[in-house]
Amino acid sequence: SDYDAVALDFDNTLVQYNLTSLFHFHYSYLSKYLIEKKRYHGLQSVMNKEDIDFIRRGLFMDFKRGNVLDISAEGIIITASHGTKKLSKQEIIELYGPEMRWSITDLFIKDKLALWEGPASNETRTFLDYTDITGTLVFAKAIDLLDENKEGDYSMVWPHLLQAIIDMYRMESDFTNTILSNMPLYIHKCDSEVMEFLKKLKQNCKLLLITGSPHILVNKIADHALGTGWENFFHTIIYSAKKPAFFTDNNIPFLDTNDHKMEMRSSQGIYQRGNWSELYKTMEHELGRPAKCVYVGDSVIQDVY
Repeated sequence: SDYDAVALDFDNTLVQYNLTSLFHFHYSYLSKYLIEKKRYHGLQSVMNKEDIDFIRRGLFMDFKRGNVLDISAEGIIITASHGTKKLSKQEIIELYGPEMRWSITDLFIKDKLALWEGPASNETRTFLDYTDITGTLVFAKAIDLLDENKEGDYSMVWPHLLQAIIDMYRMESDFTNTILSNMPLYIHKCDSEVMEFLKKLKQNCKLLLITGSPHILVNKIADHALGTGWENFFHTIIYSAKKPAFFTDNNIPFLDTNDHKMEMRSSQGIYQRGNWSELYKTMEHELGRPAKCVYVGDSVIQDVY
């Protein structure tokens, strides 16, 4: 290996999901929550075949206008819709000006973390992960419903949707329980060639699994996708890593599997939380020289930015 250490993400990197099934379930769960808990009566509760084409990573929701924007790397609005209704170029210009730019997404172009907190977080959100991008479609459908009911205030759609997403990913939620009870429908088995590759990789470098997911969830999914004893593929497993803060905040302590704070004395083992700086220093000490490392994930911004 060209590296002393190779670290892998878990969801959508090592483990692959049946995205079509997952998106349909995401949509039905989130829409049901809005209908039953937030009184979005009349909201479409099941995705149709055409709806899946609306789902893409990196779309921006304009909370106040009820729009969904697709922007270029330079910040120019390429396409836009109001709810699910596509806007013409002229309509985009009327809303966002002749340069077809939005000052809020311009902040994102300058600083990829600008939208996660502060005033801008009240204006927009973009989904960058397969675990939540169906939320963009639910947002758009909710806007469609409000328009049908001639309700022009869209301000609560995002707060309500965010509550639904948080509820969906509770460990005890019906969503989580259904996924774990029907894993063949939602989670692919890992290819045997990938597992052979992991074995060879471990022989030539330190192999780490660094995931933001909790150990209870990871263990059950990994047993299905990789088989029992999957832990033996790795020198190091770190659960509940608060990425990207794991790579940027040196003050997050490591915990053992019983949630007790601990100091990392060996890079080999099973841990929770923690930070890259302490892990790297430990590997550096073990090697007796600077370590060359690489992290492989599915979202640069949400994993390591």
